[in-house]
Amino acid sequence: DFAKKLREQARRKGREMSEARSRAKSAQKKGYRGAAQAHRQEVIAHESAMKELDKRAAKIIFRENNKNRKEGKVDLHGLYVAEAVQFAKDHVETARSRGDEAVRFIVGKGLHSDAGEAKIRPALEDLFTKRGLTHSLDPKNAGVLVVRLNGQ
Repeated sequence: DFAKKLREQARRKGREMSEARSRAKSAQKKGYRGAAQAHRQEVIAHESAMKELDKRAAKIIFRENNKNRKEGKVDLHGLYVAEAVQFAKDHVETARSRGDEAVRFIVGKGLHSDAGEAKIRPALEDLFTKRGLTHSLDPKNAGVLVVRLNGQ
């Protein structure tokens, strides 16, 4: 799966970024300002590459998850929390512009998350609460968050 390979490359860039950050701190402590600056530039380059790889992976994952979905229903499985929040923001605005009454976000129950706890659902609930949007779990499926748009 191409998205999975992109995620692996992004994690590798993250490790390289962390290693470069350690080298920068070490060089700074030893008074090697030039080396420290060079390592900080490495950190920036690795971070940029990591973010770009994750962004590409997220687009692929989202597209695959939603290619056969009806408008007003959005699957956020497999995305990182920040990615899911951004896609949710975008889709709320799209749904509003269409005049939809609600959007259904498939967020899952957190069964595949670390410690088996939901991460996307609480982040979206916080987002929608801050935006004054009424939301609730689908009574028939606790892995679906329904956001009401009418009157907003």
